[in-house]
Amino acid sequence: MRPKRGLTGATLGVPLAVTALVIVACTAVGYFYSAHHFDSLLEGARDSARAEAELIRSALEHEMMDNDRTLVGRMVESFGRQPHIERVLILDRRGAPQHVGGPLGAGGGLEMGSPTCQACHQYPPRQRASTRVIEASGGTVLRTVVPIRNAPACHRCHDPAHGINGILILDRDVGPLRASMNRDLGAVVGGTGLLTLLLVGAVAGSVRMVVQRRLRRFETAARLIAAGDLARRVPVTGSDTISWLAAEFNAMADSVTGLAQELRDQRERLETIINSIDDGIAVLDGRRRVIAANDAFLRRLGRSRDDVVGCNCGQGGQGLCGVDG
Repeated sequence: MRPKRGLTGATLGVPLAVTALVIVACTAVGYFYSAHHFDSLLEGARDSARAEAELIRSALEHEMMDNDRTLVGRMVESFGRQPHIERVLILDRRGAPQHVGGPLGAGGGLEMGSPTCQACHQYPPRQRASTRVIEASGGTVLRTVVPIRNAPACHRCHDPAHGINGILILDRDVGPLRASMNRDLGAVVGGTGLLTLLLVGAVAGSVRMVVQRRLRRFETAARLIAAGDLARRVPVTGSDTISWLAAEFNAMADSVTGLAQELRDQRERLETIINSIDDGIAVLDGRRRVIAANDAFLRRLGRSRDDVVGCNCGQGGQGLCGVDG
């Protein structure tokens, strides 16, 4: 029975192995790309947040010179309503909120022992960065901290002994950065998936065209040899594994052909010997079937050689090949 044509283990094995390797490689590349891309976006956001915070600080300091707290409060609220800004706070030098733009609790507590404050204050002052990504109650934010220096122009209202008058805190939502990263990562994954499908299809087609076409020669040769064409062989082309297998197949076919020819020669010699004897002779196998008979035996039965060879001796209580002895 001939096997059904279609995707076999040989056709699927190589593409699946290639697919697994491509998936592993693309997963690793996607992970490192995602991490690097997010770091790049975050670094750009840090620079933008620093510049924005400095701009807000300069504008607020200018208004503070006029000692108009109402105007300062409105400016802080206006900055806090920007789409990408989570909140803006001005703390005095003791850490108490003076002006808030946005929900006060959006960025977490402002107590020194709170996790959001300890994200920076766990380090010595010289090691604290001006920006840091923190996990707040409302999500992940990029916090920028800018000190409001006690400049000489501020000494008319503030004690010159103090180095700073307060702190400006600007919390920026990191959500748009993650969304941008996810979009880019989705494009990479989609492109990689399409490339993987094309690669798998190309490899499967190549295996089917190159490997299976050559393997079918073995099937054809084996079927023809079994049908009696003992001279049929598989063409040997190249020096790869399939060519080596073809050479081994041909060597096996030569051995089988030689054995078959030897059996025919032995049978012919046996028939020549027993035909030279005048007495009737029949040769039986282990199951009492006739495998050879001389001419004298056939004349005695009055039957042809084709009728006698293969019949069972003494079956059903009768004589040899159904003839009473």
